[in-house]
Amino acid sequence: MLLLFAIGHMPITSVFSGNPIGRQEVYTTWLTASLAVASLICSVAISVYIHSQSAISHYGTPAGRLEFVSQYIGLDRAIRDPESPPLRPILNFPLLISPINASDPDKAMNLPRKWKSSFGMVYLQERHFTVSGSVSMILQFRTGDFRFEECALIASIPESASPSASDRTTTLEIWRLEAAEMLRAEEITWNNRPRRSALFAHWDVQGGSKLESNRFNCSWGSFHTFEFVAAASDSSVLFLQDPTEHGKGKVNLYQPVQKP
Repeated sequence: MLLLFAIGHMPITSVFSGNPIGRQEVYTTWLTASLAVASLICSVAISVYIHSQSAISHYGTPAGRLEFVSQYIGLDRAIRDPESPPLRPILNFPLLISPINASDPDKAMNLPRKWKSSFGMVYLQERHFTVSGSVSMILQFRTGDFRFEECALIASIPESASPSASDRTTTLEIWRLEAAEMLRAEEITWNNRPRRSALFAHWDVQGGSKLESNRFNCSWGSFHTFEFVAAASDSSVLFLQDPTEHGKGKVNLYQPVQKP
């Protein structure tokens, strides 16, 4: 590099002054080196500019609002064998199961069940589903998979759901919430929960009952958030929800495959 710099700042006539061919070779070398350096500087400048623009475009954007890129591009034009076996429906377990308490409106109550083992802390998938006069439940689902874009809420209530649910019917109101992105369980409280947009369903709950809502559109990659509220202040529904065990309660998003 020092040699090129020295050559670039040396009068060409002082090198090989009596040899025209030598002067041409020095000029060619100097021009090639200059173009290479200029090209390198341009490449670095373009790279820095693109990186800075990308950083600016995502600066301050919450992770939950970043778009999920579809991996199903072109499947709507693919040819499927009509004799292939039908696809099974999806039972979509909620991403989020979080209670909120009107009696303690600024406290986040989502405390996952866990136990400490010899190889670290183990967090269990099971969650308490707790609805009472002051406590309601927020459940959030995210839909996925191609052509599974018609959904319904379904529930399987265990016999031992609670004294209230096993002795008499408890009415639950299910409200849709305005939440277009993923919620953070550790931040949800009664006061900062998403706003209710519409009453989605009424469920009359008893121990051992199975319930299903009307179906609704659930496009790929969308979030669907619901709040479960006891209609009467003196009623409650309590059970343990676990996606892996039979005999325990479950509230799922049911996604049957749509016909082509």
